[in-house]
Amino acid sequence: MRVGVNGAVGQMGRAVCAAVTADADLTLVAAVDRHGAGEEINDVVVAEQLQAFADAECDVVVDFTVAESARTTLGVAGLVVASIRPNVDFEISDLARWHEADRSCWESDIELVEWFVVGTSISCPREFCGVPARWRR
Repeated sequence: MRVGVNGAVGQMGRAVCAAVTADADLTLVAAVDRHGAGEEINDVVVAEQLQAFADAECDVVVDFTVAESARTTLGVAGLVVASIRPNVDFEISDLARWHEADRSCWESDIELVEWFVVGTSISCPREFCGVPARWRR
């Protein structure tokens, strides 16, 4: 899967870029950040404009903004959320947060495609809710 990261120069953006690069099924193909254009992250040159995602033919773009902003700025219909917590794994309270995020996205006409909790391992609250995967790898 071809992945782009918006806000790639920030702490969370860098963590997602590293996680994408470490996964054999994912390829980091675009990184965008207005404050870090020209910098190189995991062998990808950071662009300033969102057009970089279309140019790189991304299958998915990870964006650290609110749902409404993602829909209007990027024109997306689906959202993937990553919670970055160094040294902390999945917590039972993540289930309630997942349901709340899913409802908020539904109200904004955006599908919450997936939510990853990245700590000492990578887990997904959806899996603990018994909800089937919403995308194919």
